[in-house]
Amino acid sequence: MQVGTPGSLGDAAPPRSGVKLGAWTLLAFSLPYISSVFLYVPRNVVQGIYAKYFGLSLTTIAGIVLFARAFDAVIDPMCGYLSDRYRARTGTRKPLLVVGGVIYCVGAYLLYSPPFGVTATQFLGAYVVFYVGWSTLEISYLAWGGELAATSLGKTRVFTYRIGLGYLGPLLFYAVPQLPFFSTADVTPQTLHWAVIAGGAMMLPFLYIATTRVPDGHATGEVTETPSQGTGRSIRLWLQLLIKNRPFVLLLAGFMSISVGTEMWYALIFTYVDAYLGLGAQFARMFMLAFVVGSACTPVWYRLIAWLGRKVAWIMALSLLTASFILTGSLQPGETTFAELATLKILNTAGNVGTGILAVSWLADIVDYGTWKSGVSRGASYFAMLTFSVKANAALASSAAFALAAWFGVNAAARAQTERAIFGVHLTIVWLPIAFLLMSLVFIMMIPIDARRHDIILRRLQARESRARRQSAGGGPAPSAASAHPDHGVRVRTRGV
Repeated sequence: MQVGTPGSLGDAAPPRSGVKLGAWTLLAFSLPYISSVFLYVPRNVVQGIYAKYFGLSLTTIAGIVLFARAFDAVIDPMCGYLSDRYRARTGTRKPLLVVGGVIYCVGAYLLYSPPFGVTATQFLGAYVVFYVGWSTLEISYLAWGGELAATSLGKTRVFTYRIGLGYLGPLLFYAVPQLPFFSTADVTPQTLHWAVIAGGAMMLPFLYIATTRVPDGHATGEVTETPSQGTGRSIRLWLQLLIKNRPFVLLLAGFMSISVGTEMWYALIFTYVDAYLGLGAQFARMFMLAFVVGSACTPVWYRLIAWLGRKVAWIMALSLLTASFILTGSLQPGETTFAELATLKILNTAGNVGTGILAVSWLADIVDYGTWKSGVSRGASYFAMLTFSVKANAALASSAAFALAAWFGVNAAARAQTERAIFGVHLTIVWLPIAFLLMSLVFIMMIPIDARRHDIILRRLQARESRARRQSAGGGPAPSAASAHPDHGVRVRTRGV
């Protein structure tokens, strides 16, 4: 094959090293994720809070969560498209992080500490604002992280720092009910009120440090759109690029399956521990201990991925999640100890850490594959499509979990549950999640992108960039997205990368 032709995988110039990523740079990059996760974690308990303290029925909550999460999923592709457009025109995504962070903090306050009374309409409106801010912030944040490093292992390192430091967010949140001036260690509306104030106070300083101390990175193979393309044509273009990326579709299907299973578990775990096991006072302590372990195990996952590869690491992560689901179903009221609660949450958290690092770093590699295939860099669009699909499925899963709980007669305010209700909860948070985890494994094992192939793809991209710079210096036209597309050069088999 001709060296430098899109679609070929021969040897070329060594991959660029990317920007300098010392430990302090990566720590600065990861700081906003602490406050972001701090404000996102209460989403796992807020449904139970609205049912227990504010009197909303589980059926009403299920409908609101379904609508809000579906809305959240729908706006993700637009956020990704706008982020890529802004990046192409300005060379940065940082202002979008600041705007998204402010909206996110406002939405979190409306959701967790409703200032205008609690109604179904208020609950839904707060959710909408919350998710608009979250999507604006998170999608640009993920795309920025994928652009900081060049190599597969470098991208894994970036997201390992981000996820590892991010676990300080939930640790700090679940420390709030333990403070001495609260009358109970339970998560209550009062603790949510002070938690959201603390989370908002962290957000802007952390964003300032990250956006002023960390470089923008580099979007390899970027092709800036011309005004004549128009918004409609541009959206159709990146949708076509995403659909044609087979490794992306496989990763999407695999991670979507995991998100459905874990979301069903998270939707009911607070109600399960509080209403069924009668251990609501231990809930915050259980999560705090698990998140300490989660943060500590991120470097372990980094080494496992570098040593064993992503597919073996994925199997290990799924095994930990499966063990946590089985242990959840084995617990009995009046007999369960805090050690058992802590064990199941540690297993669950360790598994989620692994799949979290694997999914986003793997996707960063697949973004480079998509750029190699098309000549167009659309990192935020890929991350947006991932979050869109995961959120859409999570919305259905969370709503389905509450609907199943309501159908089987679960009562969040009762201290004893019927046999039918107990069976329904076990079905929802044990057996169905395990089935979805097994489904994810089938898709993940089919992904052809590994570290070796990504290195080759990166060399192809570097050769293309070098050729474009030489043509520009010599007065020749730079490659366009059309001329860079593999259909205009050598055709390749997607199955073999």
